[in-house]
Amino acid sequence: MVQSHAKLTLLTTLFLSMAACSPKTFETGNSPADLQAQGDAIIGGVALPQEHPVSKNVVAIFDNLTKGLCTGSLYKDNLIITAAHCIPEDKSQLFVFFGTDIKNAKTAADLQLRKVDKAEISPYYASRKKATRDQGDIALVHFEGALPAGYSQSTLLSDTKLLLKDTPVVLAGYGIDNGKLKTGSFVLRATFVSIAKPDFALTEVLLDQTQGRGACHGDSGGPAYVYNKVSKTYLLWGITSRGDNDLNDDCSQYSVYTNILAYSTWLREASKRLTTSVRDLVPKQ
Repeated sequence: MVQSHAKLTLLTTLFLSMAACSPKTFETGNSPADLQAQGDAIIGGVALPQEHPVSKNVVAIFDNLTKGLCTGSLYKDNLIITAAHCIPEDKSQLFVFFGTDIKNAKTAADLQLRKVDKAEISPYYASRKKATRDQGDIALVHFEGALPAGYSQSTLLSDTKLLLKDTPVVLAGYGIDNGKLKTGSFVLRATFVSIAKPDFALTEVLLDQTQGRGACHGDSGGPAYVYNKVSKTYLLWGITSRGDNDLNDDCSQYSVYTNILAYSTWLREASKRLTTSVRDLVPKQ
């Protein structure tokens, strides 16, 4: 666990780096249709309250050295799925925040922060991070301490065949809500977009953000869900990687999402490595 003085130092840093803002909140309904644009959003969506189903699975990832912000989804145990480009070489000041409104946190306890102690990046990312497709932009993060009450692991989509053109998908993240002004980060928001190209690449899907909704800076590593109307559950299938054809850098065109299902084998193997302690490796007498 992070010591209290470290928490207060980090809290002070956050307060200095975030402008005060009071976003609208998402108060009713759980379906994608309720995530309509209301002028205050991830980009064209709504701020989520703690009781929303998505809020129980999503966390913020903050690098106190570079002041970089990313988003992640709870996988299992103390593991978080996020983007490989969110993981710095120096992980000594990498923290996880639990809570929907980090911007307006008043105490260190409100942040419910956990320190990252281990992380593993996809083996493909180092050689493909500059490729136009199939970058391997996926990573697993392990944090210290217990999972806060009220949080649970994400439910993964089991069949990639459900990712069809024009299928609506729900996005969430702590990033900016205005691609031009670059404002509004550190508040968990959600919106929905449609799939533009399910076969964009072997391991990536292209989403349409031309309708004024989508992910932006700070949402990297954040989730993409298919909503199951029968069970009323959000099924995680993707993580935010990067923009596409976004010449103005305002997140108004297309976004590329890494398909988690394409990395299911690596995720299982990496999770074992990250959750295995030295004590587990000692032969039992």
